Amino acid sequence: MAEVVAILDSDGVEILDTITNIGVSVSISKTFAQHSLENSEVVVDDQYDNPDQLTLRVILNPSDYTSVYKQIKEYYEAITNFTIQTKVDVFTDMYLMGMPHEEDPSMFNTIAMNLSFTQQIIVESTTTSISVADVSNAGDSDTTDSGSKSTTEDDDGTVASRAFSRVFG
Repeated sequence: MAEVVAILDSDGVEILDTITNIGVSVSISKTFAQHSLENSEVVVDDQYDNPDQLTLRVILNPSDYTSVYKQIKEYYEAITNFTIQTKVDVFTDMYLMGMPHEEDPSMFNTIAMNLSFTQQIIVESTTTSISVADVSNAGDSDTTDSGSKSTTEDDDGTVASRAFSRVFG
């Protein structure tokens, strides 16, 4: 493989080393949580890392392109974890998400491919419990059988009448 990119398996061993890399496109981005306020201003109050995306433009070696294509397809179907090393960075936990190719008469003895990779981001989630005392309306604290609670009648009238009285006094 050309010195621009190396594709490594989960053991750190370079694979697909007979393909010729003709370019790599790297997309590193964030998403910003935006919310409109009542006065029409937009605030940004958080940001999230998006999975890194890479597309490798490659040409398979004419001497083994059919077997290498099959090998790439096996990696794709097996959902293989890759590390991809470019000139300026190393991208871990990358998975092959697309492998379109071109079959062109001008390349009668090989094919060109666009290998698209996406990063798997693993986060640790935590859950916490809150006590009944921490819930502003104690009736909302028990979610057991909450599907059977009435939404039209309550001790102080219908939902519509309570809403009407809150708005119009």
